[in-house]
Amino acid sequence: MLFGKKNIQKLTNEQLLEEYYRTKDVNYLGALYHRFIPLVVGTCMKYLKNQAKAKDASMDIYETCTKKLKNADVHHFKSWLYVVTKNHCLMQLRKDKKNLIHDLEKHENTIVEQNGYDFVKEEQLQQLSAVLEDLNPEQRDCISLFYLKNKCYQEIAEHLNMELKKVKSHIQNGKRNLRILLSEKDIFKDRG
Repeated sequence: MLFGKKNIQKLTNEQLLEEYYRTKDVNYLGALYHRFIPLVVGTCMKYLKNQAKAKDASMDIYETCTKKLKNADVHHFKSWLYVVTKNHCLMQLRKDKKNLIHDLEKHENTIVEQNGYDFVKEEQLQQLSAVLEDLNPEQRDCISLFYLKNKCYQEIAEHLNMELKKVKSHIQNGKRNLRILLSEKDIFKDRG
């Protein structure tokens, strides 16, 4: 028996899950999942510490639920969903950590020519990291995402939940401040 949209909302969590198993109609699963979105996003925020990533993860987790429920016999949806959410976040953190390590290794032995400076990463990476720490947090985050992660202005704005013009300003001011700090500490020789 297919329930109308209003009637679906009146069903208990257990009834929605039973109807989903019986009919394979994703409307039941969608209605059930919708009830737990605050739990999913909150759990994702706890692990990922980023609102945009948490919202993206909640959509990925819904897709995971539709796949896993085909083969799982779930009786306590809330507990099961929490475990699925936590595991998804932990896997995402591991993936992000691997990507960061890979990026650092990739950049470690390369020479990057930028604004007249030769950055010899292997020997001077630690010195550069120390100088980056001297920038204010917004400039440091924008510079790191732009140059080390190759993110565009829009991606940085979304990632940091910041206006586009603020991102551009932080990158421009950060570059200038970085150049000043580098020349003061005589870490990189100015070729120009």
